[in-house]
Amino acid sequence: EWPGTSKDSSDSDENGWVVGKLYIPSATSVANLEAQERKRAVLDALRGILVLATLASSFWIADKAPIWSNEMIEMEPLLACTVASCLCGHDSERRGALMQSLGMWTRIVLLPFFTLAGASLQ
Repeated sequence: EWPGTSKDSSDSDENGWVVGKLYIPSATSVANLEAQERKRAVLDALRGILVLATLASSFWIADKAPIWSNEMIEMEPLLACTVASCLCGHDSERRGALMQSLGMWTRIVLLPFFTLAGASLQ
């Protein structure tokens, strides 16, 4: 039995219609796809925030380590962020999702970063 030809109309609403080799999605399937895309976008944004928060906290911890350890441990904050990003970026299973998540935040982070970096030049 072909999708859209059953006597139950809900079957055709979920699957769309098959006409020859052309698939015409129904309104329900289009709405489901849009809902899944919105959910994926929200999850990507949250994942990006989590990665940025991880990098910011590694910077903060590296910056405060000398104070907490009575100058026994000194860490370079930029190096700590570089190590954290290498650990995140070298996991081949998660690299695609990481790039997609960070791609959403790139414009928001880079504009203030380069503005502040340029303003601090003498």
